[in-house]
Amino acid sequence: MKKQIIKTADGSHSLFVPALNENYHSKHGAIAEAMHVFIKNGLQSHPKKKLNILEIGFGTGLNTLLTLEGAASKKVHYTTLEPFPIEREIYSKLNFQDFVKSDQSIFLRLHECDLEKDIKLKEYFTLCKKKK
Repeated sequence: MKKQIIKTADGSHSLFVPALNENYHSKHGAIAEAMHVFIKNGLQSHPKKKLNILEIGFGTGLNTLLTLEGAASKKVHYTTLEPFPIEREIYSKLNFQDFVKSDQSIFLRLHECDLEKDIKLKEYFTLCKKKK
């Protein structure tokens, strides 16, 4: 399905799927939404120092990126399922690095890493992407 990059109210990008009339993130702010829901009320509010996270729908990789950059005080094994990954021509244009202290190579690696394998991206963060 065709996807379009859109700019949300906080300036961060999201994707819009015209055929479904659906956005990947809130139009009020992709970064703002992910920080509020996934980081502030998820990662940061959990008292355990060792976490196994399962995300259904890797999508743009924003939740994974924010978790990777925000989990230094925890040990995270992050599993994500994505049967319909977005194309490089789209994810390479997303502007999340303008908002997150991470370099583009880390973000690209999130998208391009091998499937079905544990990939250690930082000492405290392991990613396993699955197609189903």
